[in-house]
Amino acid sequence: FGLGIHGEAGAQRVEIQTAQNTAIACLDYILDNSETRNYLPLETSSVVLLVNNLGGTTNLELNILIKNAIEYLETKSISVVRVISGALMTSLEMAGVSFTLLRIPPSDTIFISSLDAPVSSPGWPRNFASTGHTPILPETQSEDRSQVYDATTPQAESLVGVLVAACEALVRFEPEITRFDQIAGDGDCGKTMERGARAVLDRLGCDDGEWHAIGIPLDDLSATCAALASLLEDEMGGTSGALYCIFFDALAAELQSEPTLEQLAQALDAAVKAVQKYGGAKLGDRTLLDALIPAIAAFVEKINETGDYGKAIEAATDAAAKGSDNTKDMDAANFGRASYLIGGGL
Repeated sequence: FGLGIHGEAGAQRVEIQTAQNTAIACLDYILDNSETRNYLPLETSSVVLLVNNLGGTTNLELNILIKNAIEYLETKSISVVRVISGALMTSLEMAGVSFTLLRIPPSDTIFISSLDAPVSSPGWPRNFASTGHTPILPETQSEDRSQVYDATTPQAESLVGVLVAACEALVRFEPEITRFDQIAGDGDCGKTMERGARAVLDRLGCDDGEWHAIGIPLDDLSATCAALASLLEDEMGGTSGALYCIFFDALAAELQSEPTLEQLAQALDAAVKAVQKYGGAKLGDRTLLDALIPAIAAFVEKINETGDYGKAIEAATDAAAKGSDNTKDMDAANFGRASYLIGGGL
């Protein structure tokens, strides 16, 4: 602590501190008004803060230190009117920082305008200002999640069973999905899917195995899909959350309250086309669509042929499994994180 840029011994040797404690310790030295120090008597409450990167400190660490320094100074009623940060005086790649404070006189007409003046020096960073207070973001209207819907009709009870089964499967298989994504992606797919599944289960209101206080409308299939789209958009995050939102939004737009099987088939076809339109992927690009497109195509075909929902679901399930298996033999992915991998990596 207090190491010189030429490697001189520091003022003291300490355990590595948090960014907050580091900033406080440095600023306390500067602000110390004891008789033997008192280097910066503050007759003013405004200062410019300079945080210097000694060469090897990351921008992330530097900005955390700046934030901590500003917050600490404000606890002492000192307003930081400008911040200057960057590699201004370095010692090769020393991992460290130094702090400097500049007093701004109450009637200043020169300091700030001079510091804000444009310069041609390539190493001089752009200043940024502190407002002296924490900004308050405007309140946004949040969705009313207190409404409870009836779930006693046969359709509602059937839909609860479908949603619970799907979501519990996603939660159960999260480790496996995560493992695959750690190989071919960025490792967060399983957790993203689990987060969405748990959000749906939570909205359904499970307690001791009993489903009550249903927070999703289940007697109107279009409203069900719209509610799922909104919920997954809020809770899932990531690209997958956006794509699921698009899929369910498109379903909601196409569906009626009690659609016929033919209308359901048409709505599913429209939904997968919406995902293709906005996501850009197509069959053969080694994405979820390689399972989803054949599944929906098989569903539509079987409904048109037989009008039998059970047979259509069975055909869709088989087509999805086959489509998924077919991706094993694809050399490369054209979309998603897996597209960053070179052939053999998949």
